[in-house]
Amino acid sequence: MKPWWQPASENSAGRVVPMFLALLSAVLFWACAEASEPVRIEVTREVPVEVTRIVSQEVDVTREVVREVPVEVTRIVSQEVDVTREVVREVPVEVTRVVPREVEVTREVPVEVIRELPVEVVKEVIKEVLVTPTPMARPTRRPTAIPLPTRTPTPVPPDTPPPTATPRPTPTPPGASPHPSGRFAYTSKKHGNYDIFVVNGDGSERRRRTYGSENEYVYDWSPDGRRLVFRQENGFAYTMNHDGSERRRLETGDSNKVGWEMAWSPNGKQIAFASERARVADDKNWDIFVMKSGGDSRPRRLTQGHRPRWSPDGGKLVFQDAARIYVIDADGANRRRLTSRPGVTPDWSPDGGKIVFAGEQDGNLDIFIMNLDGSGEKRLTSHPENDAGPRFTPDGQWISFVSSREGEWNIFAKRLVGTKTVQLTFGSDTSIQGHYWTSR
Repeated sequence: MKPWWQPASENSAGRVVPMFLALLSAVLFWACAEASEPVRIEVTREVPVEVTRIVSQEVDVTREVVREVPVEVTRIVSQEVDVTREVVREVPVEVTRVVPREVEVTREVPVEVIRELPVEVVKEVIKEVLVTPTPMARPTRRPTAIPLPTRTPTPVPPDTPPPTATPRPTPTPPGASPHPSGRFAYTSKKHGNYDIFVVNGDGSERRRRTYGSENEYVYDWSPDGRRLVFRQENGFAYTMNHDGSERRRLETGDSNKVGWEMAWSPNGKQIAFASERARVADDKNWDIFVMKSGGDSRPRRLTQGHRPRWSPDGGKLVFQDAARIYVIDADGANRRRLTSRPGVTPDWSPDGGKIVFAGEQDGNLDIFIMNLDGSGEKRLTSHPENDAGPRFTPDGQWISFVSSREGEWNIFAKRLVGTKTVQLTFGSDTSIQGHYWTSR
């Protein structure tokens, strides 16, 4: 059987072939003369099935559509058809006899190939090729994936807790000092023995005042701020100037022995002190006595108790007895209990209107303040360590106390208005026993 493009008989072939060749030569001659530039056309993307026998669906034709090309030229496939990329692989067997299966069709179709095409093939191409000035949709090509630039992810910080608000310092009330005013004397074991030191209210200019081999404990200032009253470990009482000079031993009767805590009266004429001298063998209580400030061989007993402190007007004394706070008149009358809770180391406010003391709360000692009749009790400190030995500063704006909150016992001061607390002595002042103020 003959291929479909060959004529059925020799006679018909003899007539058709010469006519086709003549027509083809004329068209090529005219096209070469008229077109100085290569003809560019765009083949529609939706190519009919018949055309795919010659041009594969994968052919990528990218040139512009020729809009004003003579009809005669468009009947022939342009030499500049830009056939790229893919080899026609699935072409019918009949076409592969003209265009081999593995031939890669690129930019220019040689004239020789056109001349060798049978007439029937050219007719089919002329019928099926559609040239239009409006480009039609191209076959969908799978785009080559363009790798995006690698973006380094911005690290997301972990959840940050909201910033903690910095507590504002308690403002200093108008006219108030940032530290207590005046001076205080205290007892410390800084140099091995207990010795007496004097320091300014802000903790500056600390001066050691005793250097003996005996332990010595300070208890009060004279009202004029010139002298200190203190006791040695052996029980003898002394006074001295605040610089440590002019030491004098006081006559106190009964072997001149005194106990813990002494207090100078506001008028400077008397000193109250506690002693064990009056007790019997099975009596464990202390008694309070009053003597002249220069010494007294026969001091006067007031009441049972110890740690006495004078009221500012000198008319009363406050003291502790069996871990309760009491008040009594200076002549020994009108003894009254002020507290129900355990309390120690009381002191008067400079105006005589309040009493401060260390009271037991939550298993340890904290500082409390109350009215003269025991009413209006208010807690001033709340710390897991012990706070004890409270004292009003001379201006009445602060309460100082001894505390173990920093490990060793040291002296702190708390302002009555607000919450400000300052530390006045530090770790080197170990085992502080007590402290007492003067305004001079």
